Amino acid sequence: MALTRNRILASKIETTEGVNVSPSTSTDAATVLELEVGVDTDEVEREIAVPWLGARKVVYSRRQATFNFDVEISGSGTAGTPPAWGRFIQACGFSETIVNSTVVYSPISSGFPSLTMVANQDGVQYVGLGCRGSFEINMEVGEIPVFSFEFMGAYVSPTDVVLPTPTYTGQAEPLTFASGNTTDFLLDGYAFCMSEFSLDLSNDMSYRELVGCAKSNKITERAIEGEIMVERPDTLAIKNLYPKIEGHTLVASSFTHGTTAGNMVQFSLPTLQLTFPEGDDDEGILMHNYGFRAVPVSPGNNELVITAK
Repeated sequence: MALTRNRILASKIETTEGVNVSPSTSTDAATVLELEVGVDTDEVEREIAVPWLGARKVVYSRRQATFNFDVEISGSGTAGTPPAWGRFIQACGFSETIVNSTVVYSPISSGFPSLTMVANQDGVQYVGLGCRGSFEINMEVGEIPVFSFEFMGAYVSPTDVVLPTPTYTGQAEPLTFASGNTTDFLLDGYAFCMSEFSLDLSNDMSYRELVGCAKSNKITERAIEGEIMVERPDTLAIKNLYPKIEGHTLVASSFTHGTTAGNMVQFSLPTLQLTFPEGDDDEGILMHNYGFRAVPVSPGNNELVITAK
């Protein structure tokens, strides 16, 4: 009897896209939540002429390994050391740069890293090659904020492999999204009271199995969007965002989650276009929910910066 709880996910950045770099389920593992492993396929039906009714066999083509999971947002535990989720961010189309005691993740538009991903589910091992993907960020007061990742890559037939005991590194204890734990929130220079933040990287993915070429999973577009829920100030005289929205003026937002060196993650979105807010009620308090899109400006690749410090 296989147990659902006995699961490990390991990954490693590939030297050559699609070539297995054999991540160790003992030393390259990351602490993840809600791990789901699957196979997406296209089906080609064999429309054979026969003198009876009934289903026909299909041929499975374009087999893609899929890995969906959450990772708690925390630092590595050591300032200047990449967190375990850094490799996932890179394979979603980001560069990783270590600057003094910080690790900076910035979007890129070419040269995307890829991952070999290995999941072991109670003794059966699943592998994906050339994996790339996208992510969402979900933060709500009182909850542990998470990255929600979706990856796909070239399918490898599962095998029996004894479930190892992993060694988890690069992941400090997480903190809840709350006052004191999440600080320095600004939206267009004003310190609103924020209750929720969400972001969708919205990468477009194209899985390719062309004759004469290696199987590959391409990132072809991104269009970051999300929502910010804040308390509405008492009056417009305190802070009025309507003129910026009406004038299609880009605004900046930023905040830091975490309080100690090695376990702080800063999110900076310098060029947001806001939507008109929708009103909401939170225990009798009037909230404004602003939708946004993050718009890169020349020279590009600057609409979101994530810094672990």
